Amino acid sequence: MNKHTLFIALIALLASVFATSCPAQTAPEPGQSTVSIWVKNNSLFPRKVILKVREVGKPAAYGSYIVVYLPYGSKKIELQVGATLERMKDTDLPVMMDGKGNDITGKILVTAQATDQGKTFNLWD
Repeated sequence: MNKHTLFIALIALLASVFATSCPAQTAPEPGQSTVSIWVKNNSLFPRKVILKVREVGKPAAYGSYIVVYLPYGSKKIELQVGATLERMKDTDLPVMMDGKGNDITGKILVTAQATDQGKTFNLWD
């Protein structure tokens, strides 16, 4: 392969790994507090992870993140106090995209509390 082609492929790969994901959740209502937590890949291997956020008081509403974590990498996530953050399986993604995400539950990583501000939560046990 050409050196330029390899360089462009490497740049495209790095851009996709380091790209920020846009949360699919709505802004909190006035009077509701939010917390910032860190979610960490505590593995030696890079991982693609699907995270689902269930909103407070709206059990039918959820948002999702699809994040590629580098080894021991972390990502900051804003959650409403009381919202739950779940780690989903890759096989759950088509179900969530069909709008049936409430029918499945992943591994609950955290239910956000005001005391969780700035804490780090590991993806893997």
